[in-house]
Amino acid sequence: MQYLRRPLGFTLIEILITLAIVGILAAFAVPAYQQHVQRARRADAQAVLGAIAQAQERFRSNNPSYADSLATLKYQVPAGSRYDFSLTSSSDFIGDYEIHASPKAGDAQQADRACADMSIAMSSGQLSYKDGNPASTAAKALCWPQ
Repeated sequence: MQYLRRPLGFTLIEILITLAIVGILAAFAVPAYQQHVQRARRADAQAVLGAIAQAQERFRSNNPSYADSLATLKYQVPAGSRYDFSLTSSSDFIGDYEIHASPKAGDAQQADRACADMSIAMSSGQLSYKDGNPASTAAKALCWPQ
């Protein structure tokens, strides 16, 4: 009596179905992961913006005006930052300044269109948060969640 042996391995159809399922899952997972990474890098930039603003206030407590550059402020941007930071300050006694963060050239963070450029501005004693699209309140809520 001869027994029928079950073939070992997978059929081509089973492999194709598995690949199709993996492809569909990857189509949803990869963009969600990239958005998560962008939000995390954006949060890092916001933390540096806040630290620079605090350093400005410390500088102002010891000087008659705010610092006009990061070099004058003696603030060192953390190594590995994916953003370039700049500081501009007015020369009047009241002291207005703006700290700007923009993604470094050629960095993947430039794909973060909604919040690519972010700023903290001090104007007449009022601190305000800005994003790359100041006309959009939806983008501001996305970039600077309360």
